[in-house]
Amino acid sequence: METDKYKNLLEKLAQNMHETKEYYENIAKYFENIKLAEKKISEKFDAQKKEHKDFVESLLKQFVEQGDFLLTKSKDFDSKQQKFIASIVQTSETALKNLEDLTQKNLELLNDASISFRAENIETIKRVENLVKIVNDSNKTSEGFFVDIEAKLQFMDLQNKKILDRIIAFEKNEKELENNISKLEEMQNSMNIIITSFAQKMTSNFENKLDIVEQKSDELSKQISDFEVLVQGLNSTPKSINVPDNNKLQELINISDKIINENKGKKDYVLFSVVIEGLSKNISNFDLKNYGSSHNKASDFFKKQMKEHYVIETINSQLTIRKKKNRVLKAA
Repeated sequence: METDKYKNLLEKLAQNMHETKEYYENIAKYFENIKLAEKKISEKFDAQKKEHKDFVESLLKQFVEQGDFLLTKSKDFDSKQQKFIASIVQTSETALKNLEDLTQKNLELLNDASISFRAENIETIKRVENLVKIVNDSNKTSEGFFVDIEAKLQFMDLQNKKILDRIIAFEKNEKELENNISKLEEMQNSMNIIITSFAQKMTSNFENKLDIVEQKSDELSKQISDFEVLVQGLNSTPKSINVPDNNKLQELINISDKIINENKGKKDYVLFSVVIEGLSKNISNFDLKNYGSSHNKASDFFKKQMKEHYVIETINSQLTIRKKKNRVLKAA
């Protein structure tokens, strides 16, 4: 009997050792997989880093090319605008000079006409005075007197006609001067309209180009900002992978077993919420992530990572837990 008992103990011990070996082999595989995952993440990070570096260099090159293009266009625009304004100024100066010459010519004609008019009036007055003197002092006969008077009157008519012609010529020159002034005013109005239209058009084109430059600059700034955020995310320290501590995990199993033993009902089942509540009370700062959990829900952790130790079932719409039969246990 004793021999059979020891034999059974040795067999159980051998089975436990075999299962323990498999357990540690699984852990070794688990860590090997972690190393492979870290290597893949590192390779992927290097590839993304190079890709984004090339992308930024391409963006900066495009920005420089666009800036040079707009600067060249702006210089051409300024040069054309200056040439056009110089042409307008030169045309205006020529028109003003022509007007000044024409005005000076008309003033000279008016001055000459006025001087001639005054001279002829003075001459006429002198002749009239002489005629009156002749009438008063002459001892001629009445016939001779009247003949002389008629001749003087004819001469006066002739002088009056010359004066009238001068006045007509003066009026004609005055009308020509008014016409020239009117033409110059029309020319100035036309030039003002042309200059205003050109200035508005050029201003509008320049504003549109500035808007395009600002829009491109904003787009490039946004792309650079997005890239910086992405690079920041890539350069940040990756979250550490939770690796379960064997001692902690065994402690969790021991406390869970104790709670189940104290509260189990029919078929050894206990409400899952009772186990979680008991763990929270017995373990300070209880958090399943400290035990290698990668799940947000505690039930998922027990179903997947603790499936060798526990069975999770829903009974009467309530989540329950029990210890798995024929499992390998370690001493508490």
